[in-house]
Amino acid sequence: PKGLADEHVKSLLEKCGTVVSWKRVEDVETKEPKGFGFCEYEKADHVMRALRILNGFEIGGSELLLKVDSKTQAYLDDFVMRKNAILKASKVADLTVGQQAEFGTEIGKTEEEEDERVKGEVKTLCTSLVDDGTMARVEFLNKPPAPPPDKAEDDKDKEGDRDKDRRDDRDRRDRDRRDSDRDRGRDGGRDSGRDS
Repeated sequence: PKGLADEHVKSLLEKCGTVVSWKRVEDVETKEPKGFGFCEYEKADHVMRALRILNGFEIGGSELLLKVDSKTQAYLDDFVMRKNAILKASKVADLTVGQQAEFGTEIGKTEEEEDERVKGEVKTLCTSLVDDGTMARVEFLNKPPAPPPDKAEDDKDKEGDRDKDRRDDRDRRDRDRRDSDRDRGRDGGRDSGRDS
């Protein structure tokens, strides 16, 4: 979200796994950071965890949106298939160290348990951002603009303006009549264009 510093975003992303790179996109003209960026994780399991935990996560009054491109999605789909096949065929304790590292599987921990641990860390991070005032600033910067005035109110205002215009027109006509009558009174009430 706008106003959330890069280091805070990176800290949030790092709760899901090792971040190889994080680059927030900047506006070309203003150099202000935009509300999106690109993250690369060390392992596919970290990407999967980020998608499960952070996608749709509300922070600073807006929801995070995590997406992967089609190439990455194909890789993740293959990764899940391979992981499920290996885990189905063997117990976690029987996996080689290399398989455990590739699939992010820790002995004795399920994916759900690991996700719960990470959610707790994300919550702790967000609480610290609330405590230091960062979230209040982020929420202010991301507050949606005030809705347009109610149509009924707008129509009422326009009607009031029309009434004022009518009164102004009437006052102008009355003033012109008085001026015209006063001018005729100076002539002595005579019509200078007629013979008597």
